[in-house]
Amino acid sequence: MVNYSGVDLRFAFQKLCFLIGLVALLAGSALALVRRQAGDFAYAGRYTDGLDGLLG
Repeated sequence: MVNYSGVDLRFAFQKLCFLIGLVALLAGSALALVRRQAGDFAYAGRYTDGLDGLLG
């Protein structure tokens, strides 16, 4: 492709897309982990509330 100041633009574009994809993947993984942990805590809270209601 066009060589601008010694940099192949196609290679630079591929590198940019790779980095954007990598950041999106890591952000999605972190978000899923946070949501899963929040869901676990919410479930544990509901579970203990149910036991408290049953026990007394």
